[in-house]
Amino acid sequence: MNERGIVFLDSILVLAILLVIGLSMIPIVSFLKTEVHYAKQLVHASEVAYIGVSIVKFEQAVSGTHEIDHVVYEWVYDSNEICVEFESVKGEENYCIQAD
Repeated sequence: MNERGIVFLDSILVLAILLVIGLSMIPIVSFLKTEVHYAKQLVHASEVAYIGVSIVKFEQAVSGTHEIDHVVYEWVYDSNEICVEFESVKGEENYCIQAD
């Protein structure tokens, strides 16, 4: 800095630092977005399992499908357990809940 204010090199240095900080945030934000989406899909799988148990109880069906947000959740009831299969952001998932 001189008597006229901020020098051009100072401005470039500040911009470079801000650019490095900003670019380093991209992978973190991407990771967090993926994790939140995965957690949302697990919540949807739990919801489908609940719907499946209701269908088993009232309609005596043992399998079915349900689509939420363009993802197909397939559920199967087997004696004391209901399993929900779906394609998640991390690959094929099998989410099972046992009745106690």
